[in-house]
Amino acid sequence: DPACTLTQVVALGAAAVPGSDGTIECVFCEAPQVGRLQANGSIDFHERELLHPAAAGQTIARIARPTPGTPGRTVRGEPIASKPGKPFAQRLGPGVQAEATRVVATRGGVVLHTARQLDVVPLYTHQANVDLAAGNLRSNGSLLIRGDVCEGFSAEADGDVQVTGAVLDARVTAGGSVRVDQGILGA
Repeated sequence: DPACTLTQVVALGAAAVPGSDGTIECVFCEAPQVGRLQANGSIDFHERELLHPAAAGQTIARIARPTPGTPGRTVRGEPIASKPGKPFAQRLGPGVQAEATRVVATRGGVVLHTARQLDVVPLYTHQANVDLAAGNLRSNGSLLIRGDVCEGFSAEADGDVQVTGAVLDARVTAGGSVRVDQGILGA
């Protein structure tokens, strides 16, 4: 008779919960911005923050260590081992150093962050014009621009700047030398 059915738990187990993998999370927004909001409410489209300059000793990322996971148990009470998380998979280049909970720049330059590597390079090569697509460029190292620096834009570096194209009514500032291969046009 279905009215006489009784449900009761006879044995209960718990599944093991795997640990979470370690990660590196940059302390800056990685995607280029549309522009920078100004105090008057307008947007400066020249400031896209394509590059992320870093000084020696500056924290550029936070490290989340892998967790061990939570062990489970069988219905007989026997332990079930959990699978620990894996360390972060990104390789650290010579321009950065991992500390306990952070990644620090060991030299000035520009942060390069891909799915496989995190580094600070002393010479950044920009393979296009400095224009609305890239925005103004800044580096705590040196810059090599394989294109033009277009009207109204700027390229700034603490080190050297080389422009393989022209500087077209734009501003180039360097702590070292400036080399422009195709000429300078402006007021």
